Amino acid sequence: MVRTTELLQWSTISWSTYYYKRGEGLRGRKPSTITATQDDEQVANEIYNTPQY
Repeated sequence: MVRTTELLQWSTISWSTYYYKRGEGLRGRKPSTITATQDDEQVANEIYNTPQY
């Protein structure tokens, strides 16, 4: 019988990819609520999310 480590080396799959287990909940980072301007001011995102006509 062949060991798992040998199969992973043969197939060029990394160990971390093979043993990755997806966690519960949503993926990624939550969106920010403020935005930094070029003048280093912090402005609420609601100003930038308004539709432009």
